[in-house]
Amino acid sequence: WGRIKVGTGEDLQIYHDGTSSIISNTTGNLYIEAKSGETAIQIIPDGAVDLRYDGSKKLETTSAGVEVTGILDFDSSISGGTIKLQDDQKLFLGSEDDLKIYHTGDESWIRDVGTSNLYLDTNGDRISLISDGSEGNGSMAKFNKDAAVVLYYDNATKLDTQSWGVDVNGTLRTDELDLADNHKIMVGSGDDLEIYHSGTHSIIKDAGTGNLQIAGSLVQITNEAITESGLVFTENGAVDLRYDSAVKLETTSNGISVTGSVIPTG
Repeated sequence: WGRIKVGTGEDLQIYHDGTSSIISNTTGNLYIEAKSGETAIQIIPDGAVDLRYDGSKKLETTSAGVEVTGILDFDSSISGGTIKLQDDQKLFLGSEDDLKIYHTGDESWIRDVGTSNLYLDTNGDRISLISDGSEGNGSMAKFNKDAAVVLYYDNATKLDTQSWGVDVNGTLRTDELDLADNHKIMVGSGDDLEIYHSGTHSIIKDAGTGNLQIAGSLVQITNEAITESGLVFTENGAVDLRYDSAVKLETTSNGISVTGSVIPTG
């Protein structure tokens, strides 16, 4: 078949092999210019292929893949506008690959491996974490702009922040509840029962209607170390008043029993 041969050493050849059209370069790089002096494509033997825009390199092939200079824009009409990575293939962001997004085959990861923070930011009304692609049936957490953070269990609200604190729907279990002086545990729809420390005294206060009742089969009021009882209520039995843990007055079925002296003061 015939060939067009260019150059003293016939370094550039253009021909058709009966199946394909071929431009072959045997010395140096191969350049395709958009106009005189403006390279559009540069081909380096055993090396990179560069694609350029107005003479500036925009895409370069490497031994690892490709490098893009500028913005990589996916047209939705071409291949659905999709970036598709296989399991354990990662999308790296940042000069030091600080942010990684990938799927292991079992789990999906968004991982910050740099030295700074990971932020989720929205210009909308909220950020939602959902399951099964449904906010209506699979809500896990909602972060509302200038408003509440809501946490869910099986799509049911369990905790949401308020301007005054948090609101818990259900049972709150904790190893320890630590409140500052004059900060109160308020119990009842009308905050009828208050438990707090004033800074000087510890107070259990019934501030509503009805009685303050302490119930138990054996009720003891003790010292701080819980080693000495001062007052003991026994179910279906006596009430004891004590001094240094020794019984001094005890109720009985017939009345009272006193241990020691009774000293009238008036």
